[in-house]
Amino acid sequence: MSITQLRKIINNLDPFEDLEKIEKLEEKIINMLYKKINNKTAKFQVHNGCYILHKSTKKDNTIQVSFFSNDNIAISDAEYNNYKDALKDLLYYELAEVV
Repeated sequence: MSITQLRKIINNLDPFEDLEKIEKLEEKIINMLYKKINNKTAKFQVHNGCYILHKSTKKDNTIQVSFFSNDNIAISDAEYNNYKDALKDLLYYELAEVV
């Protein structure tokens, strides 16, 4: 099952009644993404720009997520202790497949 298909299933579940199912599916998505990017730079396209997940240039042993608008303007960045934490935050956006 693809990430997009799993997201559709999650979107059709009731967050109050199906919280445990949602959390398991989200964990599955995070693990799929983690395996797919394999600790390398990844680009996530969204409707208003893209997120770039990469090793931080500012701090050792830190993962950075940078957001760029569709006009390639750097809008924001955030730092994480590991790839899975960064992916968990990104999961809450309507992510496309890793491109």
